[in-house]
Amino acid sequence: MNGMTLTIKGLFGHFNYEIPLYGLDNSDGIPMSSGVTILTGPNGYGKTTILRMLEAVSKGDLEFFVNLKFEKIALRKNDVDDKLTIQKTDSGLNINGDSLSFAEYRFTKKNHADTIDAIIQEPSSFTSTNDSFFHEGNEFYSPSDIFMLLAEKTISNGGKDKVEKLQSFMLQYASKMRMIPEQRLLEIRDVPLMYDGKPLEVSGKPIMTQKVSESVLGLPEKLKAHFSAASKSYADTDTRLNASFPRRVLSQSADRNLSKEEFDQFYQDMNAKLRVLQENGISEFEQQAVPAFQTEKAGILRVFFDDFNEKHKAYEPLINKLTLFRKILDRRFRDFKRVEISREYGLRVRDIQTGENGDIIPLEKLSSGEQETLVLYYQLIFDTEPGTMLLIDEPEISLHIEWQMTFIDELKEIVRLNNLQAVVATHSESILDANWDIQVDLGALYQDERGKLHQ
Repeated sequence: MNGMTLTIKGLFGHFNYEIPLYGLDNSDGIPMSSGVTILTGPNGYGKTTILRMLEAVSKGDLEFFVNLKFEKIALRKNDVDDKLTIQKTDSGLNINGDSLSFAEYRFTKKNHADTIDAIIQEPSSFTSTNDSFFHEGNEFYSPSDIFMLLAEKTISNGGKDKVEKLQSFMLQYASKMRMIPEQRLLEIRDVPLMYDGKPLEVSGKPIMTQKVSESVLGLPEKLKAHFSAASKSYADTDTRLNASFPRRVLSQSADRNLSKEEFDQFYQDMNAKLRVLQENGISEFEQQAVPAFQTEKAGILRVFFDDFNEKHKAYEPLINKLTLFRKILDRRFRDFKRVEISREYGLRVRDIQTGENGDIIPLEKLSSGEQETLVLYYQLIFDTEPGTMLLIDEPEISLHIEWQMTFIDELKEIVRLNNLQAVVATHSESILDANWDIQVDLGALYQDERGKLHQ
C-alpha cells in the first residue's frame, strides 16, 4: 500500500498539522517503509480525533465534520495527484468544491432519547402490553415511536442527492479504514429489537439496537469459522481436481516423470506442510511414510504432488495468520499459561503451572491484559481485510510494559502479512520504543508552527 499525507488546518481552532501516513512502498522487493505511523503528543492535541477523522472519511460520515471544529482537511495519496479536501464554512461544508449547507443536512435531538436507551439496555425494568412499551410512569412508546426516537438526523429532500454524491466520493477515496478503539474488551453488535419473541419492524424492516458482550467470549467461534472457511475451500479444490485426475494422469507426458531426487524432495516438502497443518490445529492431516521409489509410476506421483500443492493453497492464508498469532501469544503467555488453537474448539487457554495437561481456564477469568492481547491481536490478524488502514487507539491499555515494547515490531509483521497500513495513537514511550523514525509528535508540530508565526 502506498502512503498518504493528511493536512489539517485550524483543528479545535488551534492546531495545524501535516502528517505523513506511511505505506508499504516497495522497491525491488525491499521494504522502503514499515506501513506504520505512530502519533504521540500531550492530551488535547487531537490524536484520537485524527483517527476518528480518518474513520469518518471512510464511512462518508458528514455529521462528524459538521460537529468538528476545524477550518480545512486534505487527504492525499502519495502516488496520485488528486486529493480529498473538506472545508468548514459559516454555512456548512465544502468538499472538493461542492457545498453542502447545514440547512440541507440538519441534525435534531429527539425527546425521550434517554428513556428509549434505557428500554434497550434494561428491558427487564419495563413492562409491555399489546403492541406498546410503557414506562413505570405510564409513558407509552409504540414500536414506531421507538423507531422515530432512535433517529438522530434528518436530511431535507433538496439535500439528499448532494449528500449521497459527497458520501460516495469520500468512500471511493478512502473506503478501507478500520477503527480499533481503546475499548476493546466489550463487543457491540447490531441486533434486532425484540418484542414478545419477535423482531419489531417498521415498514417491513427490523428496528435495530445494540447488544454488548465480552469480546473474548466470541473468539473461539470466530476462529472455528476461519477453519471452516479454509476447509470448504480445500474440499472444493479437492472435488474439482479429483474429477479430472484420471484424464490428467493418462495424458501425462514421459518427460514429466520424477527423478529419485525430485521424488524425495517432494515427499519432504509435503510432510513439512502436513506437520505445519497439525501444529496449527488441523489434526486430520498426518505425515506420510515415504514409499519405495518406482520409476515407472513416478509420473502419476507428479500429478499427485501437483494436486496436493494446489489444495494446500486453500490453507496457506490461514496458516500464515495462525503461525504469527501463535508466535505472539506463545511469547506473551509463556510462563504460566498456554494458548491452544484448533478447528475443534477454536481457542482455549490452559493453566500449565500444574503440568502439561493443566486445567482449562475460562476466557472471562483471564486478566484484563491477557484478554486485551487475545482480542487485539485477533482483530489485527484475522479480522481485517487486505488494503485496510488500521486506526489503533491506545494499544497500551492493560498491557505490561514488556508487552508494550514489542507491540510495534509485532504490528509491522501483521502489516506486512496482510498488506495493511496502521496509524497508532499512544501516550506510551514503551510503545514507541526505538521507532522514532515513524513517530509524528503533534506537540512538536504545534511548537514548530508557533515558532514560524513568531519569526
